[in-house]
Formats: sequence, C-alpha cells, structure tokens
Amino acid sequence: MNFEQIIYDKNGPVLTVTLNRPDKLNAYTGQMQAEIISALDAADADDEIRAIIFTGAGRGFCAGADLSGGGNTFNNDAPGREGGLRRDGGGVLTLRIFESLKPIISACNGPAVGVGATLQCATDVRLASEEARYGFVFSKRAVVPEACSSWFLPRIVGIQQALEWTFSGRVFGAGEAGADNTASALIETIQPDIYFKGGDYTLDQIPEAAAVKASGGQISIINVEEGHSTSASVKKIQDTAA
Repeated sequence: MNFEQIIYDKNGPVLTVTLNRPDKLNAYTGQMQAEIISALDAADADDEIRAIIFTGAGRGFCAGADLSGGGNTFNNDAPGREGGLRRDGGGVLTLRIFESLKPIISACNGPAVGVGATLQCATDVRLASEEARYGFVFSKRAVVPEACSSWFLPRIVGIQQALEWTFSGRVFGAGEAGADNTASALIETIQPDIYFKGGDYTLDQIPEAAAVKASGGQISIINVEEGHSTSASVKKIQDTAA
C-alpha cells in the first residue's frame, strides 16, 4: 500500500506500521491520522495479518501534534477550515486502535510526547527501547489530555501516577515508565536499543500482561481484567499463522 506519512510493511503474519516523518520527529498530522486508520482498516480485512507493530522512523517515535500552524493549530474557526466543534483527532485514532481486530504492539524507539504517548495507551502491548522518552505535556500547552488518555492512562498505571505525569507535564525515561516503576508501569519491557534499529524489532516476546490467544487460526486479545492471563509471543503468532 502506498502512503506518504507512514510505512506499511507486511512481513508474513506481522504488519509493521512506521510513522514516517523523521525530519519532524514523526510529528502527528491529520494526514498521518487518516493513513494509520486506513492501514488498520486494511489489516482488519487481511486474514493473513495476525499482529501489528507501531514504531517510528529515525530517532523518535512521535513528537506529538505538528504545531507548525502556530496559534491556529487547534483553531477550527481559522481561515480555510470548516469551523465549529470537531472530534479530537487523537481520540478518533486511539478508539480505532482500541477497536482493532488484531493485537497491536507499540515499539517505542525514542521520544514520545503528547499524542505520541497517548496513542500508545490504546495498544495491547507497549515495548520501549533504552532511548524511549515519554511526556504527557498537555499542562505545558494549556490543553487537556487528549486521545482518550484520561480514560486509558489511569487504567494502566493507576490514578495517582496518571495525575502526577499529566499535572507535571514532565518528560521521563523508559526506566520510570516500566522496569523501575513496576507498580505503575506504562510499558511492559525495556529492550536494548539495537533491537529498534533498521526495522529489526523484538518479535520474540510478548509479556504476560498482554495475553494473546491463538484459536482456530484466529488471534484475539484476552481480557486481562476478567482474570485471564497467559504467556505468548509474536513468534508463536507467526508459527500459528504459518
């Protein structure tokens, strides 16, 4: 499939969607949003695809919304726009991620702030390189947390940690997001940065908390909140699909 701001790379049963604006640290645009949703629609319709990986091109995952429009970036009444109230674009994407028929893994390879952090909250498994950085920086921009993060984030890390990250708006490393903060972990594991270079990702492991089940040639997410949990791996998904 041909896209301008993402790369759609299908390799057997695994689809890798790469945010592809490396010169802008993969800053999020309306076009990128539309392309990711189109990619997810295509993946849902493709029975060969058993899992999806999200990552970023270059040294960053996603620098958040593209603010090159200046003060009118979020102004729907600016000249040339439709005007009036419109749905939060990040929320449109995260709900589409949440509704995906295929398990989605975020492989965070570098800085992820704003929507770059919140879109990962809707994925089923969150992995990070040693270079990953996260920031729910909305308080520093005088905007409220977007992309349904006020619903997703507290359910992942607990209300106290979610409030501390969003109230402070500070940027923090993968250690705090995961291994060093096990009681309120945003990510499942931290992987050596080399695994995130050149499109070679950690396809040998999905942590227990995400629980993926292969049954009858179909892959479905187990609802962990209902008490289900099992070890699984992308390699197992590949073997099942073969």
